[in-house]
Amino acid sequence: MTTSQATFESLVKDMGEIYALAEIGSVLHWDQETMMPERGVSTRAAQLAELAGVLHAKRTSPELVDKVKSVDSAELDPTQKAAMREICRDVDKAQKVPASLLKEIAKEASLGHQTWAKARKEQNFSLFHPVLERMIGLKKEYAKCLGYKNSPYEALLDEFEPGSELNDVASLLGDLEAPLRDLAERIKSKNQPKVSLQGDYAADAQLKLAKVVSEQLGYAFTAGRLDLAVHPFTSGGTPGDVRITTRVNPQDFQDCLYSTIHEVGHALYEQGIDQSLTFSPLGYAVSLGVHESQSRLWENQVARGPFFSQWIYSRCNEVLGLGEMAYDAFYQAINEVGGSFIRTESDEVTYNLHILLRFELERAIFEEKLDPADLETAWNDRSEELLGFRPPSVDVGVLQDVHWSGGHFGYFPTYTLGNVFAAELYQCAEKDVDDLSAKLVNGDVCELLGWLRENVHQHGRLYRAPELLQRICGHKPSAEPLLDYLEDKFSKIYGL
Repeated sequence: MTTSQATFESLVKDMGEIYALAEIGSVLHWDQETMMPERGVSTRAAQLAELAGVLHAKRTSPELVDKVKSVDSAELDPTQKAAMREICRDVDKAQKVPASLLKEIAKEASLGHQTWAKARKEQNFSLFHPVLERMIGLKKEYAKCLGYKNSPYEALLDEFEPGSELNDVASLLGDLEAPLRDLAERIKSKNQPKVSLQGDYAADAQLKLAKVVSEQLGYAFTAGRLDLAVHPFTSGGTPGDVRITTRVNPQDFQDCLYSTIHEVGHALYEQGIDQSLTFSPLGYAVSLGVHESQSRLWENQVARGPFFSQWIYSRCNEVLGLGEMAYDAFYQAINEVGGSFIRTESDEVTYNLHILLRFELERAIFEEKLDPADLETAWNDRSEELLGFRPPSVDVGVLQDVHWSGGHFGYFPTYTLGNVFAAELYQCAEKDVDDLSAKLVNGDVCELLGWLRENVHQHGRLYRAPELLQRICGHKPSAEPLLDYLEDKFSKIYGL
């Protein structure tokens, strides 16, 4: 073993301690959004701020930084080089951002979540506006510390999608706008009668269904749990503890069912990372775009597709009771294109228009082309242009998403990247897995999950997203498979 390799091994051990501490923050965040009492807000904010300070101190310790500088990557093997790449990224970022700023962001994020929830409940944007202003100011300072070429939004996007180029992402989103709006208009022109799944569905029954479907998809409850939250999310970081949340709408079980499936997709990725990588630089998801590809693939291509949805239909009948509704009507209902106010409840055709809306507004704010005070009006105006309606209230408009309360600017574009990646991956899986459609009709997802585990999950951060997709699909990611998939699926449903 060379000196560089020995130093590298010591460095990996040091970083493992840091990653283990960081997972404490993950559990604290999960508790905050699921079980923490209301009066715990201020103390939780202080706890998270202190943890951020401790982590920053460890990442910037002179001893750790000296180890990073003394490693000669030329002496490492390819896997070690990938790990070193992630360590350098982590430590470099910590050196650029002062601990005081990280602590302030952590504190404001904790307090901001509670304010957002209150403002959303009371349908009052003005309650949230001061919190939003403070967080935007902090994240502008954060982006300045990290550095960027042309726009502070570049630094924020890179947080979630390492190595991405802002102009490439903007071009991709822009290229999707016209075809998706055209497809939505053609569907609307058919005036096809809507099939309603509205009813009276007990919360216990919905959660039972959610658990049944989660287990069928391969989610291991021995390494996770299902709880309720205002905004569904997945909390994890180690394969042995990946928790999911959902929400219940008494009138529409789709909200609970498909929110759960979405989060299960995220969790399957986390649970499928090679356990030997736990608390190592490579033991995490490569990017939020790849992460989102897993949730969207299971939610849409699988659970809203024409095959596995037949199994879901049977389970819905068993657990909830669908009366006289036939499968064809059920399939149409779960794929209804009508333009939802809520992003998480929107159809596949208009979903990426919701993302384009958020991306444009975020970028405009950080490039100082939009005053946050005007955000509600700008949201409503652009919603009308892209989606054809103005939200009647802020809880289904500008305050519907939790992301901004935590300062997660730059996150939203990864949802569309996830849809693009999902279409690419599912197209490849269909070629590689024999009789995939027949297996899905019977509820058998084992080979599909195995294919994803082998090609995506197990690698963690070994490959960056473009390289990973190139290795699997043989070409760079493109929007064409997504557009082709949507055109084919909805042409059949609506007779276009």
